[in-house]
Amino acid sequence: MIGKGRYGCMRRFLFFGVLLLVFWGQAWIIYQEAESQAWYMSGYYREPVLRADSFEEFLANQKETAGEGLPQAAGWSCREKVSVQGETEKTEKKTARLWSIKGDMSLVFAGSLLEGSFPWQEDENGCLISRGLSLELFGSSRVQGNQVRIQGKVYRVRGVVNGKESFLALPAKGEEKLSGFRLKYGEKDSSGGNAREFFYQMTGNYPEGFFEGNLYSGLARLLFFLPFCPLLAKSFLKIFSAVKREREGWRRGFCIAFLLCAFLGGWVLLLVCSFRFSWDYFPSRWSELSFYPQLIRDKRELMKGLEEFVLCLADDSCREALRHTGFWSAGATLWAGLLPLDFIFSRKAKSLVPKAGIMHRLKEKGYSRK
Repeated sequence: MIGKGRYGCMRRFLFFGVLLLVFWGQAWIIYQEAESQAWYMSGYYREPVLRADSFEEFLANQKETAGEGLPQAAGWSCREKVSVQGETEKTEKKTARLWSIKGDMSLVFAGSLLEGSFPWQEDENGCLISRGLSLELFGSSRVQGNQVRIQGKVYRVRGVVNGKESFLALPAKGEEKLSGFRLKYGEKDSSGGNAREFFYQMTGNYPEGFFEGNLYSGLARLLFFLPFCPLLAKSFLKIFSAVKREREGWRRGFCIAFLLCAFLGGWVLLLVCSFRFSWDYFPSRWSELSFYPQLIRDKRELMKGLEEFVLCLADDSCREALRHTGFWSAGATLWAGLLPLDFIFSRKAKSLVPKAGIMHRLKEKGYSRK
């Protein structure tokens, strides 16, 4: 029981305040995972579209012409149910997903390395495995340096990445064809349209599935700031009700005007802090009233279209982080709405503070200075 009476307001404030901080803190932690993917864009194709050596040649030509403005890039192909075995032939065989990656593997598995390092592109004997596969093969995730057999050939584990599914990654050979690509830009608010054009120049086709990192991080940021809305609205109503009791007309009018300005300023500040998207999300002319409804439909179709593809680990983790941020932020918004702000703004809260001054307490007991 939270209780009623003199201290009931304070107890309810502490109860819902602790719940608010717990849920909001968890939302902040998960939001950081989505925010870390804001620099990345990925393009997915249903069929292989580019050889690994052609991909490397294209990047070299672009580097000569574009210079420092060129994003970092990596490409991959993916095969399902590849035979994998531990260090000895007596070890039970498993099946796993095999990623053949051309370029820097840290782009494809950004933020997920648990142990070791990523294999370099010229490493013909190194591989990267997931935590789920390492537990199946060795019973532990600390397996750097162990050997695995992939389709009869022996590889040495260079690193382990965080992932429940069973998969491994190898450097792609020149003749392999790639069906997915990932870019890393130098700015969080890079344009998704520019990334799509880059994929078109590289493959001759626009990607059939497109992951826009700053879209997911921007949505996660909006969800994280959501609990501020009920707190701001309730604070305004509480202060406004107190101002209305002011007797002097000129003072009440001044306070109401100041309060309205502060309230509008708070909403503007909240919007500025929470809205972080690229310039693709702003119309060229503000008179285009159909811009945002069409934009929402396009982005919804874009996000839904990724469901038919096998996403790389970083993209899949970012989508999951967005869902979890929404869950914890919704809980924080609920507790923010139930938080009793009377403890702060009501006169009852002032009665909880002891009266200061020893002379005041002496007068209450009947003593006075002669």
